[in-house]
Amino acid sequence: MLSGVAVREIRQIVEGRSIRERTRTRDGRPEMYFLLTDVDRVLPVYLGGGVHVLQWSARRGQSGRLPTAAWAELETLDRGQWHDLEPLDAVIPASRALDNEVWYDVREGIRAIVVCDGDCRVVYPLVEPASHYYRAMTKSEWMPCLVRQRI
Repeated sequence: MLSGVAVREIRQIVEGRSIRERTRTRDGRPEMYFLLTDVDRVLPVYLGGGVHVLQWSARRGQSGRLPTAAWAELETLDRGQWHDLEPLDAVIPASRALDNEVWYDVREGIRAIVVCDGDCRVVYPLVEPASHYYRAMTKSEWMPCLVRQRI
């Protein structure tokens, strides 16, 4: 499953901790990395006309309302299982994504939802069953819901 993203448009990301530690150079251009294994597990999202860096899923013991899974299945959103949490549509501005140690290009971003628990906003990338090609490429049963792109 999705375990990280790289973002090329980093000048829009001005909030969040450890910005320098997340930035590396690839092909002569800066790129910012957000990984599921980071101690400070966050993701950038386009939301409400701007880019915000939000917590990537709820932590154990953080909330009785929010799931601790790192992703939200598109099917559960479509069935209304997230309705009580009033999810907001968002897009993770990824230029690349990581799954099972395989990096691949992302054209326009990854669909996500943002839910609130008190003052804390939390982001969940949306996933769907993997296509045949994606499964062969990453050995994963689930793939992220990409914006206007299918792998």
